[in-house]
Amino acid sequence: MPRNDRTPNRWLLTAAAATALGVTAAAFAEDVFVKTPTATLRSGKGGAYSEITRAPRGQMLKVVTREGGYLKVRAADGKEGWLHQNNVASSATSGGVDLRPVAGKGADAATDAAAGKGGIESTEWANANNMNQAGLNRMRELRAQVTGPEWEQFMKEGNVGPANR
Repeated sequence: MPRNDRTPNRWLLTAAAATALGVTAAAFAEDVFVKTPTATLRSGKGGAYSEITRAPRGQMLKVVTREGGYLKVRAADGKEGWLHQNNVASSATSGGVDLRPVAGKGADAATDAAAGKGGIESTEWANANNMNQAGLNRMRELRAQVTGPEWEQFMKEGNVGPANR
């Protein structure tokens, strides 16, 4: 019986495809936990898209898919939306910090480091530091004028960062 040299290649290709599909399926079964005080799930990838729901710190979310730095997740109530990977951690504790909701928040917790890490909301931080919120409010107004598709186009063009000034 003549030997078919293509048979081992087909077998390897089939095995590689099956392995890739298995790895992909395992990635989609991933659970993540909200590490910021509140994570906003949106209808698209970016802050310009409409809000679907919010998830509190410590809530487990199911990853549906990943695209770049964004995750499409399913919340406990079944709602699905997009958020940036910086809002979540792979476990209920991250860096030794328990992500489950904590009781009470106070102005004494409002530090520059906490605000920079997303530890508190910008309005709360500004209030705690006796700062005028006019600039913050203007930024929110401008952000509300940008549509989701406009934001995606801006990001695709790469018009961000010091190299593009």
